Amino acid sequence: MNTSSGAEWAYFMDAFGPAPAFLFSWVSTLVLKPSQMAIICLSFAQYAVEAFVSECDPPLSVVKMVALLAVIMILFVNCYSVDLGMAVQNIFTAAKLVAVLIVICGGAYKLAQGNVQHLSNAFNNPAPSIGAVATAFYTGLWAYDGWNNLNYVTEEIQNPSKNLPRSIIIGIPLVTLCYALINISYLAAMSPTEMIESEAVASLIAAAMVLYGTIDSLIDFFSFTAWIFYGGSMVALLVMRYTKPNYPRPYKVPLIIPILVLVISGYLVAAPIIEKPQIEYLYAVLFILAGLIFYVPFVKMGLTPRFMEKVTLFFQLLLEVVPTSTMAMFE
Repeated sequence: MNTSSGAEWAYFMDAFGPAPAFLFSWVSTLVLKPSQMAIICLSFAQYAVEAFVSECDPPLSVVKMVALLAVIMILFVNCYSVDLGMAVQNIFTAAKLVAVLIVICGGAYKLAQGNVQHLSNAFNNPAPSIGAVATAFYTGLWAYDGWNNLNYVTEEIQNPSKNLPRSIIIGIPLVTLCYALINISYLAAMSPTEMIESEAVASLIAAAMVLYGTIDSLIDFFSFTAWIFYGGSMVALLVMRYTKPNYPRPYKVPLIIPILVLVISGYLVAAPIIEKPQIEYLYAVLFILAGLIFYVPFVKMGLTPRFMEKVTLFFQLLLEVVPTSTMAMFE
């Protein structure tokens, strides 16, 4: 129904108004996107350094330094050229798929040789607690995060009412199949204990997270915060289905889907708190609400420091996002 770019921001704006939409932008800019980059760069660094270390674990300082260099390189590539950034992304995506295919083929070969001992009796252990299951889902669902990225650029998609659901329906099952097969391949070559013991099985804020965080802690922090807003998006869909019942909907989602995802979101957010309350969860919620400190004076009341106009124009010119008419006036 909503073809505006911005994903959750656009949906929150429609369903709840500007304040919740601003809080999502606040958290997305300062937490979600930087932590995603930090996790990816730390994972890359772990794999890269692991290749040169055979007898001991790679030094943590070296891993963080490589991850920091990766952040700087990504920053440089994207600032230098949008086309170069797209080309690099396409090349690395293709390389990743080739690597996944190689691992899957290797796992299939090991299974054909009869290496199935690690796949036997996989569910014989005692059932974990509800909090442990939720935390495990944080790590598992992190692998699939990005399922909503196309919604950020809906306005740039040709015929979004057809191509958006089509890309999601094709993309998510394909990624799920690849990741399921690659995990089976891991178990064909490694025991669960070996996988647990191995750290490498398969912006400025991001740099700070790289320096002071670990992959597991960042994934937990990201997932707890993200699933609050994913659940909010499901509430937004239900609200708009009620408040705008006759609005044109080229693709109408069956209500059972957002209700199910909302229940899952509530479980993923609440279960770790119930199982093992930690002050970090309170900090995450307080950080979300802290966005109101900036929203009320600068957005709601429209207060703007005098120097901000020049700062805004400077960065618009630097990043080439300023309208031509404004650029002429500035010159």
